[in-house]
Amino acid sequence: MRCPHCGRPDVPEGAKFCIDCGASIQRRSSSGSLARPRVSESSLIIDYDDVRPSRRPRARSAALIGLGVVVVGLGVWLTLSSLGASPPADLPASPPSAAPAAAPIDSTPPPAPTPAPAPARAEPGLLSLNAVPWGRVSIDGRVVGNTPVLDLRVAPGAHRVRVERPGFEPYERDISVVAGQRLRITDISLAKQRRR
Repeated sequence: MRCPHCGRPDVPEGAKFCIDCGASIQRRSSSGSLARPRVSESSLIIDYDDVRPSRRPRARSAALIGLGVVVVGLGVWLTLSSLGASPPADLPASPPSAAPAAAPIDSTPPPAPTPAPAPARAEPGLLSLNAVPWGRVSIDGRVVGNTPVLDLRVAPGAHRVRVERPGFEPYERDISVVAGQRLRITDISLAKQRRR
């Protein structure tokens, strides 16, 4: 038998498809018309190029991309919020006091000072604070930012820490910072103010 599409001459008798081109070979009935081929389960061929793949891989990749965007956005937000919340600053060991009265001005020039060795400046301590919910942090009456405060440089000595937020009771604590010490206070829990 010969393939009507590609012309292959040695197509086996009874074959339903051509081996070379894959075209369907229809048999002629005894009357000369094309016989309808019988279709059985064994002769069913599925062309997988025509079958649409499920949308699951596309949905899964979109979900993973969305999750990645959320994680990166959250990281950027936390980084930027903590940078602006606690700028590193050197704090004085005690609050500034009132300046003494000015002495009368003497018109005679003072003697030339002898250079004295510079006093060694004490290394500051590092203070980290966190509160739930967040609050405004002040040390010795000076506002330093919002919690969380990370590695704030504080001069050695005694200090008064205050964390406050509208609608909540303020948190106050006296701390003592040693030179080079890293002090962490992370268990601050602000309580709601009672209605009066």
